[in-house]
Amino acid sequence: MSDHKQFYLEIKKIKPPAKQRRQYEAINYEKLATLATELELNKQSYNYIQLENQLKDLIYKSKAIKTKILNLPRNDWINKEVNSEIDNRNALWVEVKKNKDDDNLKIEFQAKSSYVSKFIQNTKNNYYYKEFTKCYHKPKRMWNLINNLANNKIKQACAPSKLSVDSKYITDPKEICEIFNKYFSTIGPMLANKINNTSYDNLSYILPKINLQTDRDLSRLEPCTISEIIQIIHNLDSHCSVGIDDRLKYSRTSNETVLLASLMQCTDSI
Repeated sequence: MSDHKQFYLEIKKIKPPAKQRRQYEAINYEKLATLATELELNKQSYNYIQLENQLKDLIYKSKAIKTKILNLPRNDWINKEVNSEIDNRNALWVEVKKNKDDDNLKIEFQAKSSYVSKFIQNTKNNYYYKEFTKCYHKPKRMWNLINNLANNKIKQACAPSKLSVDSKYITDPKEICEIFNKYFSTIGPMLANKINNTSYDNLSYILPKINLQTDRDLSRLEPCTISEIIQIIHNLDSHCSVGIDDRLKYSRTSNETVLLASLMQCTDSI
């Protein structure tokens, strides 16, 4: 038998751990479209470099700092609407406790509580349904989602905390990103220059044999049309990486009409 006595500790109140928050830059695409419209890009003549610089300036003016609450994977379905409904229910419960004899208030609280419970369940079901639908015919993505839900932990940044470059240690995350960008943007040409191209002097067998004198379609360039530019924009890959605000596809479609005339002028002026 043990000679240790058991101790019982009762905690009346405990402060839950604060949720992690992360700040990020996001583009207000409505503001971007408004600024582009006010600038009247369609009425100005640009080449590509001028148009690019103008768009960069508009994007810079449309940026805003936002804060994202990092929920656990199992709680990522919680959104502002859910929190708002819970707050309304809790506020009604406070009124019920203050007016214990008010039967109508009790009935209203019971109805509100039932509605909030169903709303939470439906929101949760819809969220998981959409998440698993995105994994259709993608088993790797499916298992990643299942593992994230099973572990129920927030993913930490996998970027290195420091990097040694030219005998110097760099700890600034932005500088580390720039170093990686510079490396991967120059590694291709650097490796290509190391290839011995003495056996590739004659490239005639690679190029298709086309008689340009008889092919009128290749001997002249017709002015592009707005419909052609719209088709090119719509053919852009919508499955590429997006930012934390998940607004890439919306930005492409909401601002295309503002830029169509400018893009057509740039293309026809070549």
